[in-house]
Amino acid sequence: DIDPGRNIFGPIIHDEEVFASERVTCCGQVIACVVADNLALAQRASRLVKVTYRPSAGPTIITIQDAIDNNSFYEGHARQIIKGNVDAALPNAQHVLEGTFQMAGQEHFYLETQAVLVVPKGEDGELDVTCSTQNPSEVQQVVA
Repeated sequence: DIDPGRNIFGPIIHDEEVFASERVTCCGQVIACVVADNLALAQRASRLVKVTYRPSAGPTIITIQDAIDNNSFYEGHARQIIKGNVDAALPNAQHVLEGTFQMAGQEHFYLETQAVLVVPKGEDGELDVTCSTQNPSEVQQVVA
């Protein structure tokens, strides 16, 4: 068991769980970790883990439109860039375009694989940490 306060991480906003505690929200989400003295024992122990998944009670949300249709938003993370007064400017605008605009871009796309290999060195509790990241300081903080 992990203290819920220590099961949270994230690159900027710490809102992701290390191990899913209540529900799994995506394929590949970590639900457990097997620790053993050697590889053979770890493999044998991992075969004893049995997981049963149930379909989600809520809707499947894949697209932005799915989120809008289901009123599914991350609270407290809204960003607004406001300059001027739209309501005052539109009546005096020379041209007004109306319609819908969609694009497939996103604000940020991860460049690294978010992978870390940690090997105990056996000396004074030291660990050898190898990671592929743009932010080694964060990995150091999370491991510590």
